[in-house]
Amino acid sequence: MSDGVYGLDDDFGVPRRMLNLSDDFYGGLGRVAALGALVELRLSNVIVLWGNDASDEGQPIHHLSKRFKKIRTARIEAGYEFPAGLTDAVAAATDAMAERNELLHSMWPAETSGWRNRPGGTTTTRYAGVPAVREVIGRLVAAVEGLGPYLRSPFD
Repeated sequence: MSDGVYGLDDDFGVPRRMLNLSDDFYGGLGRVAALGALVELRLSNVIVLWGNDASDEGQPIHHLSKRFKKIRTARIEAGYEFPAGLTDAVAAATDAMAERNELLHSMWPAETSGWRNRPGGTTTTRYAGVPAVREVIGRLVAAVEGLGPYLRSPFD
């Protein structure tokens, strides 16, 4: 642990002058990251099952969303089974992942103020503070659970 001019490091060796955030905030960001990975895995599994395709695991949400739309269109045009609720579940997952991306790709000088660098400058994040992070976590949990009922193969 450093004891220099800038103060002590946190428990993980990060100097407090770099990221002076609470453990609750770090814990929330970690949950957002882990849940985002679950959302992408579930959506990838939905794509494999309903599209009868090779795995799309490891692909980002925008790729998975586009792939899902193609599968949905093809199944409907072919007259195959396609549950109406699946489109809503994928839309909710996509929206939750947009919130995830905003949180994880923001700079955090303080828990209540963050920003993202964008091509036209910076934008203030809408999700600041532990309560806002908890709300995003709730939407990610709902997205994981919302995709769950569709993890069965229509080809079985």
